[in-house]
Amino acid sequence: MAMEISLFPEEILINIFRFLSGQDLINVAKTSNTFNRILCDKKCVSKLNFTKAYLCPETDIKEFLSHRGRCLNVTSLDISSCYWFKFKFITKLKNVQSLLMLAVPMTFPQLEAILTSCTKLVEFSLTWPEEDIKLGSWDEKLTIIDRECGNLGKLQVLEVLINFKFLSFMNFLAYCISLRRLIMTNHRAQPHFTNYDRFIEYNGRRLSLTHLEELVADPVNLYFQPEIFRDLRQRTQNSDDPPRLWKKCWIIGYHDDSFPDKKIMLNCSVLFLQVPSSLYALESAGTLDHLTELMVGSSVQININLTTVVSRCPNLMSLNVFDAGNVTLDIIEVYKLLPNLERLSLSCQPKQGPLKIKGGIANFRNLSHLTVPVCALVESQGENLQSVDRINNPIRFKRARTGSTVMLADIESAAFNQVFNNCSKLVMLQIGFSSDVPCCQLKIRWECLVNIKKLLNLTHLTLDGIPISSGQFLIEVAKGCSKLKSLRLRHLGIAGKCMYVIPLAEALPFCKNLIDFRLEQGNMAPGTLIFKALEHCEKLERFVYLCYRSFSPTDTDAVEHLIETRKSLIFIFIVCSLLTKRVCTQLRRKYAHIVSRPALVVFLRNFLNSVFRSNDKELFSIPACHINEMVDFRNWMYDSFK
Repeated sequence: MAMEISLFPEEILINIFRFLSGQDLINVAKTSNTFNRILCDKKCVSKLNFTKAYLCPETDIKEFLSHRGRCLNVTSLDISSCYWFKFKFITKLKNVQSLLMLAVPMTFPQLEAILTSCTKLVEFSLTWPEEDIKLGSWDEKLTIIDRECGNLGKLQVLEVLINFKFLSFMNFLAYCISLRRLIMTNHRAQPHFTNYDRFIEYNGRRLSLTHLEELVADPVNLYFQPEIFRDLRQRTQNSDDPPRLWKKCWIIGYHDDSFPDKKIMLNCSVLFLQVPSSLYALESAGTLDHLTELMVGSSVQININLTTVVSRCPNLMSLNVFDAGNVTLDIIEVYKLLPNLERLSLSCQPKQGPLKIKGGIANFRNLSHLTVPVCALVESQGENLQSVDRINNPIRFKRARTGSTVMLADIESAAFNQVFNNCSKLVMLQIGFSSDVPCCQLKIRWECLVNIKKLLNLTHLTLDGIPISSGQFLIEVAKGCSKLKSLRLRHLGIAGKCMYVIPLAEALPFCKNLIDFRLEQGNMAPGTLIFKALEHCEKLERFVYLCYRSFSPTDTDAVEHLIETRKSLIFIFIVCSLLTKRVCTQLRRKYAHIVSRPALVVFLRNFLNSVFRSNDKELFSIPACHINEMVDFRNWMYDSFK
């Protein structure tokens, strides 16, 4: 016998509602007065998460939290990436302890209002305001807030996405004396240098991060003067004040005596090193038993053998080598030392030749994340395999003709097949990530990519700079990898020729779980087939289409039909060479403010206009949570391992 949910006891309803998402709670509250009253219980609204509430306007949240009993029961609120929220309702959350609002635009008055109202904050994540403010007046406001509310000294976790006004942030950081975890990132791909002496001049005091345990500073785009961390280094060297057990240390090293310190390295579980400077400190640190994730980057051409460093990290689970210059790594020896490695990212230089797949990468059976350059597809299995068709045909070509059929012998001869056969736990696979590493196109065995279909657990796939002559393998991959959520294709094809649009259009309808899709090609057809194929991707949220040269204008009608068909879309970024400014402006304005789809962002641009200029105001209007979809491809590696 069926029973209506409204007849359930309140205790059961509370236990049911506490597992609902933020948007579902709002919908349930609108159903009846009884449910609206029950949802005031602390068990239901203590932890609210609206990060996926793409169809929820701010008015609904404001109405949901307007009830006094309900807003006072909220202790944790996550509205990260909800860039359409004005968050005036946050000032009513007097008891909130964890407030996560990363990638949400903010002004200094709004930040001041939050710090004044939410006096119990312990965890806080935000996007630092980009407006102008006088440092003197800002310091006075912080002094008043710290004296009257006292909440700045209570903050233990601080995560900041900062692009500009770094001195004002340093002023704020000086009041956060109880921080245990500090994360600073920058998504605009612009270096910013800080005058530490000027900061001292305005603030009158130095940083006092005596309780800090975790430090993460974006190693790609954010630069700091070493003096900022001088107090941290001095504290670790002071025997009267022993250092705490550090968990993370992810910063850039500058010179031999810069932060991080040897004592901090001994306790870190995550460590980023900029060679050669930080590497010297690591060599003197001895065995690093706590280290589980090691990231190494190099901006200079220097010969360093990283194998000896890895040998002193017996519990390493993640090894990522970025922009490594001439850093060498014996991958076979690494396997002997770390057979249970789960994440591996390698940068290979031409001097080193192809990566060792046989006896090396393919033996890591627990790999879940793998990033390798195109050179990985050069190595063969050492067998002289030839198809019957080639033996009987006396005419030999230096390379496969464009559009030719993939032969079985070409697939089986690739050593990378051993990775597809052995590493069944792979969740993320990236092949090719840098145009600075040239490979001989005649030797690349790209035909083996059809065996990606064997990776049944694959959710993220990136293919970049691979000289393919046919895209038929994409159909097999789409059919076999049913869990695929992210697909990124960039500069595929021989001599920049795109020969895979039709197979790709046939493959996309099979990607039922696809959420993020990016296609970047120098020379490509208008893309109408791609736009129509994406209509079958029911879960698609982000779509980036970059075409630098095309022979006919982009079919904007197909783009509009895609937007209207796929209600799940929240971000569309299209750059083509044949797009008029009038058409781009019309489409952006048409979808700028839709009440039923508040998260939708549509951005079109002609490639002849500089898309990635640092002073592009329209580009800066793109929400921070989407900006990484447009910046240089190298950032994808770093985002994947954060």
